[in-house]
Amino acid sequence: MKPQENIDRYLRGELSPEERQKFDEALAQDENLAQEVNFHNDVDRFLKKRDKRQALQANLEEIGADFFQPAKTVPLKRNNNLRWIIGIAAVLAAVMIGRTLLRPSLYEQYAQYPELALTEKSSSADASVGAIEAAFKTKDYAKARPLLENYMKAYPNSQQARLYAGICAIELKDFNAGRQYLQPLSEAEGPFRDYAYWYNALSWLKEGNKVECRRALEAMPNDSEFYEKSRDLLKKM
Repeated sequence: MKPQENIDRYLRGELSPEERQKFDEALAQDENLAQEVNFHNDVDRFLKKRDKRQALQANLEEIGADFFQPAKTVPLKRNNNLRWIIGIAAVLAAVMIGRTLLRPSLYEQYAQYPELALTEKSSSADASVGAIEAAFKTKDYAKARPLLENYMKAYPNSQQARLYAGICAIELKDFNAGRQYLQPLSEAEGPFRDYAYWYNALSWLKEGNKVECRRALEAMPNDSEFYEKSRDLLKKM
């Protein structure tokens, strides 16, 4: 089977468990394949947004067609100018709405994750590490989350696994669970404290609660590596 067909079936969830395991192992070892899968993920998201835009434009055109039906009475010359002005306004509105649909949300602009590279390894966990890293790299959070949770049973003190389990929960819109993972990390000293605090704030943004997001951003420690980003995000909210 051609690589392209494998990628398509992988993204559609059509691979058998055995095929998916082999594909995950290939993703963990082949950087070019992982980039190709990421590219197709991005294209799928773009096409979905484009389809929404086209459906909206079709609705606008249908409304415009109804609106511009010829009147039964003889139109005055000035009505032609009015129709022209309204038509231009409708086109501009469609363009602006289309751009809005295609523009990444504030959350998407700021939720950039470093590559997951688990460090704790043993004979009992080695088999799952590649699958976890590959699933997260391809943004398959529904698969990565239970794998991370199972990994943490073997390594309960792994702060990195806890951080990424929290990120997966947030991406899956399980916001309370995500914050429960992140909160202890944001309060403890360690290399992942700043990340946990930052993604905890972003969880409120993704949830649509800008009040709590502002509160978290305003309380960002001055020494955090995300302090400047937090000030920038506050200005855009």
